[in-house]
Amino acid sequence: MSEVASAMGMGLLAGLGVAMPLGAIGILLIHEGVSAGIRHGLPAAVGVASVDGLYALASVVVGNIVAPEVRRLGALPEVLGGVVLIVIAVVGIRRRSPTATTALPNRRIRTGRRFLVFFGLTAINPATFVYFSAVAVSIGPLPHVARIAFVVGVIAASLSWQSGLVTVGALLGSRVGSRLRRGLTIMGYVVVGVLGAVLAVAGMAHP
Repeated sequence: MSEVASAMGMGLLAGLGVAMPLGAIGILLIHEGVSAGIRHGLPAAVGVASVDGLYALASVVVGNIVAPEVRRLGALPEVLGGVVLIVIAVVGIRRRSPTATTALPNRRIRTGRRFLVFFGLTAINPATFVYFSAVAVSIGPLPHVARIAFVVGVIAASLSWQSGLVTVGALLGSRVGSRLRRGLTIMGYVVVGVLGAVLAVAGMAHP
């Protein structure tokens, strides 16, 4: 039983370790809260946590075999992820410009897609899988129950943190006017675009 509790504790720490650094995904989650509120932004948080959980599961099953192959991809995932973030930033800014015809009533239509969008954005970063694989290898061989506990810990930590980011965004969005909310959202997308450009350039600079 202590081994299971220890594995879950390691999962919680590993989940927080990969979730807490505020990168582009974190900023996008905050913006989901600002522009869509908690109810419509939570599917995005669930999408991110789902990928973390799947990568954690894969890491305890085949991590020591697949991780070296992932590293051989080199900078390709980094460049691809940067390009995707730039596209998201451009589209997001256009949709929220004063001349855009897309209005906020479309939230319900987009809500069902948020999970898939954030799932995909998180999945294209295999560094998360490599990270969990390194953690799993450092822990050593685990019985099946302990492996499940590790994965549950990762999901719980990731979902808590990502949901917290959406909630912070929602609280911020509820206290400002629509014009300021639009300005904050556009500013956030600009930051996402810059992060994407930095990511892509850094990837292309790698040998």
